[in-house]
Amino acid sequence: MNRLPQLLGFGFIFDIVMIDQLTKWWITETYLRPLTGKNSVGLVDWVMNAPERITSGVSVNVLPNFNLTMVWNPGVSFGLLQNAGVWPLVALTVGLCIFLAWWLVKSESIMEGLALGAIIGGAIGNLIDRFRFGAVADFFDVDLGFYRWPAFNIADSAIVIGVALLLLHGLFWDKKDKT
Repeated sequence: MNRLPQLLGFGFIFDIVMIDQLTKWWITETYLRPLTGKNSVGLVDWVMNAPERITSGVSVNVLPNFNLTMVWNPGVSFGLLQNAGVWPLVALTVGLCIFLAWWLVKSESIMEGLALGAIIGGAIGNLIDRFRFGAVADFFDVDLGFYRWPAFNIADSAIVIGVALLLLHGLFWDKKDKT
C-alpha cells in the first residue's frame, strides 16, 4: 500500500495547526492588541500563558474591502451552536478528528489525504483556541459592500478548502485513480 497520502495528510495537519496558531498570535498581538491600549505578548508568553482575550470589535482596515476585526466565536462555523458550551463542541471536534484520522489512514489518494489533513488541522487549530480561550479567535473580515462574510481564520479556511477538495475528489476523480 502506498503510504504517501498518509504522510502528506498527517504532515499537512501539523503545518495547518502551526500556521493557524502563528497567524492568530501575530495578528492579535501585532495589530489588534495595541488598539486596546495594552502591550503585546511575545510568542513564547502567548503559547505558555493564554493572554486575556482581546475585546471583540477591535478592527484595523487593511484594504478597502478587507479588515482585521477581532471576533470571538463560541460556536462553530458561521456562529452556529453558540449556546452549546465549550465541552460539547470539544467532544464533537475530537470525535470528528478521530473519524477523519481513521479515514486518512485508509486513504489511497494524495488529494484525499491532503483534504483530510486540511480539515483535521483546521479542526485542531480551532480546538486549541477553545481550550485556551473558551472561544475561537476569528479576525479576517471581508466586506463586499452588498455582503459581509462572517469573520474567519486560517483554520476555518483550511476546513472549507479541505471539504471542497473532498467533494471534488468524490465527484470527479475516478475511484480507481489512487493518486
